[in-house]
Amino acid sequence: IEGYFCPIRAFITQGGLATSVRLIDSYLHNEALIQQMDQRYGKGASSFMGKALRIYFDKEAAAKDKDKETANENSK
Repeated sequence: IEGYFCPIRAFITQGGLATSVRLIDSYLHNEALIQQMDQRYGKGASSFMGKALRIYFDKEAAAKDKDKETANENSK
């Protein structure tokens, strides 16, 4: 799976968090992608990637929100 992260990182970096939502949805619900991932990396790989990415981006979004709150408090 590690070799698959570079294209994902490039895809997400260019599109931001909005793109991550589409990517996560694809890993969890796109039957063609699910079949390809599971065939290449093993049964459940697509579900694992979708769930892992969801956790990662939820934490990233929370950290960005916290940074904004801190910046707002510091500017007062």
